[in-house]
Amino acid sequence: MFVKEIIEHISRIDAIAFENEQKNKSILLNEKQRFESDIKKYHDQKLKIADNNAKIIYNQIVSKAKSEYQLEEEKVKKISSQIEENYLKVEKSILKEVFEKLFSV
Repeated sequence: MFVKEIIEHISRIDAIAFENEQKNKSILLNEKQRFESDIKKYHDQKLKIADNNAKIIYNQIVSKAKSEYQLEEEKVKKISSQIEENYLKVEKSILKEVFEKLFSV
């Protein structure tokens, strides 16, 4: 009987060890899932922040480009006005000269 008791005792120890192993696997799986969830939340949060920062920088670049475009457009308009004004002066002078020569003949 002593051998039978030892075998039963070993069997109970084995059953308890198996049960503990299953509990530990379950605990580890739950922890793994929790950590994966936390990592995903962290990842999503950082992506959202990066996306927002990228949009802010993009808007700043677009705004600066528009400002620079408007400044350049104003410069071009000013130069065009000066060219047109000079053209009209030259045209007037040439017309005057042509008419004077025409009517003086």
